[in-house]
Amino acid sequence: MNVRATSPRGIRRADNYWDNGGTHLANLILRHRRSTCTQKPGKRAPGFHRCFFGYFMSKAGLLLVEHLNLDVLDRGIAEEFYCRLLGLQTDPNRPKTRSLHSNCGYLTQFHTGKAKQAQVWRGVIEIVYDSKNLQKISQNAKVEFDTKGSKRSGKPPLISKLTVLKDGHLSLSGPYGNNFLLRTPTETEAAYFEDKRYGIRKYSEKSKALGIGGITVRVKVGNARKIADFYLQVFKFPIQFAEVGKDGDSKLHRATVLASNGAQLIHFLEAKGVEATDDDGEHVAMYIGDFLGTFKRCHKLGLVWVNPRFVHLDNTKSLKEAVESQTFRIRDLKDPKTGEVLLRLEHEIRSAKWPRCPLASV
Repeated sequence: MNVRATSPRGIRRADNYWDNGGTHLANLILRHRRSTCTQKPGKRAPGFHRCFFGYFMSKAGLLLVEHLNLDVLDRGIAEEFYCRLLGLQTDPNRPKTRSLHSNCGYLTQFHTGKAKQAQVWRGVIEIVYDSKNLQKISQNAKVEFDTKGSKRSGKPPLISKLTVLKDGHLSLSGPYGNNFLLRTPTETEAAYFEDKRYGIRKYSEKSKALGIGGITVRVKVGNARKIADFYLQVFKFPIQFAEVGKDGDSKLHRATVLASNGAQLIHFLEAKGVEATDDDGEHVAMYIGDFLGTFKRCHKLGLVWVNPRFVHLDNTKSLKEAVESQTFRIRDLKDPKTGEVLLRLEHEIRSAKWPRCPLASV
């Protein structure tokens, strides 16, 4: 199997990743970032294979993790958290009746539609800031957490957990239980997210955040290597694979998808008590290089799926429709050989030719 292994990095208490607002997992992420993303722009980072910074139009590759969709109970609370507290920016002309789109830097977003049940991301979401803005966000977050939202007139606190990590990084949980790691960027991340030549979305220039640097998804113990195989075979994404700790007699592993922009990672981390079909309905949207090739492989495996909630946006079931819409969705990641469901997580997959793609000159 063509998976690059990295050195094992042990964790003493693997069953307590989520204690103290996800502090243990946050520290693991920071250690992994320092070991993989320290090269200057244009240089090849360790473990990135032939995934060069800024090399968008490779025949295959993850071009951009563009947005996360996380439903909320109250749009106003979401706006307070994402915009006032985290410093993201919204389109002032977007109708209040529609879902809130919060621009996180020039290229990435959070979509938070109002629903009867809030969606909780199964892991940690990393948001990167320059040091000056991170300091401001940290100060505001500490004040908000210390007052426990005392002036919020019965509304839930915006921050339920907060831990200050090394170098001033923050691990915090939002009003609906989502875990965030707020940190400064690596050199490569800063060079990518701060450069408008890679693209800029309208109403994003006042965002204090630079972008979504990475996301971690908890997966069933024993499935990380199979998920690595899936992304290699179906999406043709470069992958890292590593042992990260133990839970009793069971070893725990992490598979990491490497974006071709050199600035984003998706971690799939094995964790106790997680099942493959655990799902709140949240989704991740991404732009990929080999769009039609990936669609054909997904279609052959029976993975192409239409979300009835978003049928007005895309209703792709055939290759012809994929060519016309430049987007499709899958819901389940399955073992290509056995058909076993490895992970249930909706992927909204787009081509760089999608009409509102924020990437420039792709």
